[in-house]
Amino acid sequence: MDHKTVDQDDMQYLTQPRGPGKSWVFRMLTPPHLIGMPKPWDGKLLGKEIKRGLTTRSLPEARKRRDALLGDMRRLSLEAARGSLVA
Repeated sequence: MDHKTVDQDDMQYLTQPRGPGKSWVFRMLTPPHLIGMPKPWDGKLLGKEIKRGLTTRSLPEARKRRDALLGDMRRLSLEAARGSLVA
């Protein structure tokens, strides 16, 4: 197995906007049903795009932090779905 090549599926939502060797950023379009809900990390409302710096230059650490953010988004989706069923 070649560890130098990167699978594109594994890089989904990760970018380095300032070029190689700089900090990683999580970037994804907000699902339509989550727009206007408060973000779990700062309480501000979600817009059309979720963009958050991961404060790391390490790709394996960026993947872990991305997975944690995706978990937060899935949890928000479930809460929104439950809220719409109850209301």
